[in-house]
Amino acid sequence: MTRTGYAFGGWSATPTGTVALTTLTLTANQTVYAIWTARSFNIAFNGNTSTSGSMSNLAMVSGTAKALTTNAFSKTGFRFSNWNTVANGTGISYNDTQTVTLFSDTTTVTLFAQWSILLPATPTLTAIAGNETATITITSLAGATSTAGAVTSYTVTALDASGNPVPGPLTCTVTPADTSCVIQGLTNGTPYKFSVVANNASGNSAAGTTATTVTPQP
Repeated sequence: MTRTGYAFGGWSATPTGTVALTTLTLTANQTVYAIWTARSFNIAFNGNTSTSGSMSNLAMVSGTAKALTTNAFSKTGFRFSNWNTVANGTGISYNDTQTVTLFSDTTTVTLFAQWSILLPATPTLTAIAGNETATITITSLAGATSTAGAVTSYTVTALDASGNPVPGPLTCTVTPADTSCVIQGLTNGTPYKFSVVANNASGNSAAGTTATTVTPQP
């Protein structure tokens, strides 16, 4: 007979008894009741690829509610999402500072930080006109920062002089570590601007746009 999170402490003659019987004299049928003692254990907080921060263990008692310690880990380019009992996030999830009632037969329960990538920062670009083409160079960094996630790709779009996408649309893609791409199909003698959006698993950044036009020439 077992009970998760508790140690068996013997038998009692009453349902609420806390002192185990040492002897029992039966004169008729009698019910005895198991005595259970809540186990103590620690919650260990794992940063799970964090880039900074540390956290002390949290002392727990099975069956007793307690708030989780506020997350103190950080990860460059990511925001903290929640805790999980499995590193890859497939276990039981708990919110930051959530009040939990846990039961454990082990001395330590580990909770793993879960991270969501931040949106990329708004990128910058330059454009050099060619013959019915323009070479676009991304001038901002693709890596993660404390406020923005790493970029997986850039989408460049040709605009007219008023900043509206030209029919097509005419686009090109830059994948880091590349820094440039060529938009083709432009009309010589026509001025163009260009916009760029940075992309990653969380979505798209705000668009960066060239301040001035360039004009393809033969």
